[in-house]
Amino acid sequence: MVSLGRPSQFASGGYFKPAEATSAAAILVEPTSVARNVETTFNDEVQRRDEVTADVTIFDTAGDVEAGQPTRTYTGARIVQRLLAADAAGAVGQAFAARLGQKKMGPATAYRWEDLDSATEKQVAAYLEKRGEVSASSETAPSFDAPAAAPSLDDAPPF
Repeated sequence: MVSLGRPSQFASGGYFKPAEATSAAAILVEPTSVARNVETTFNDEVQRRDEVTADVTIFDTAGDVEAGQPTRTYTGARIVQRLLAADAAGAVGQAFAARLGQKKMGPATAYRWEDLDSATEKQVAAYLEKRGEVSASSETAPSFDAPAAAPSLDDAPPF
């Protein structure tokens, strides 16, 4: 039987919100590009920051990781938090798996990527490899959406 995902599992674009993933067992991050010195306004103050665009796959529980079943997938999400973006910027074109941690910075708390234990990292790597195999096999599969060939006038019945 075919297993279908839900639209909420495949949100695209927008911002990666670390507060929504602080308890995740694992996060797979696949940075695709970096925009440097993006101007933004915060509390009526113009600031500049780097923004990383990435595909982000979140596994909420250890069971999700073991089963290779992500809880949420974001395609083209923007990572804008300073520490997260700085680390992700160095991995453009690659992938890394992490958990989120927090670091006290003056009066505020910032998010940071933390290493996974080796068993969880291997499970996320296995998911990524399997996903790549499925993607590669679907590229060589015939398309069911291909348009039908236009009928030839030579094939028309005589009048």
